[in-house]
Amino acid sequence: MTQPIKNLLNNQPELRALLQKTAQLDQLQRTFAAALPAPLRPYCHVSGYRFTTLLVACDNTTVAAKLRQLGPEISLSMQSKGQKVNGIHARVQVQTARPPAQVRTRHLSPCAQQALRQLHDSMHDCPLKSALHRILMPQP
Repeated sequence: MTQPIKNLLNNQPELRALLQKTAQLDQLQRTFAAALPAPLRPYCHVSGYRFTTLLVACDNTTVAAKLRQLGPEISLSMQSKGQKVNGIHARVQVQTARPPAQVRTRHLSPCAQQALRQLHDSMHDCPLKSALHRILMPQP
């Protein structure tokens, strides 16, 4: 009979503290994410908690700078949700390469294709005509 990993960790005195720390960081991350503006959420996460300072890892310096500006506001929001956070320390921690974004293939309607083809055929050779040709004749 197998036990869930949580029970296994809870039954081992050496690992119980790890489970408690993980639960604390998970709760801090959820509260932090809720207090954070949506555009910043994918680019920073809680990396630790020391005394009453939340340690946050950011993907780049721009996000870290914005987080430093918003720090007092985010701290107050987290305090209102019961977290003991008096400050935020943001630091840049470069992440490994993210998987490339999925490219959506878009198709032109027959009417749009016809209008672009007429425009293409009526133009003399120029960069715009070359661009229209690439749109009308996509590469496999």
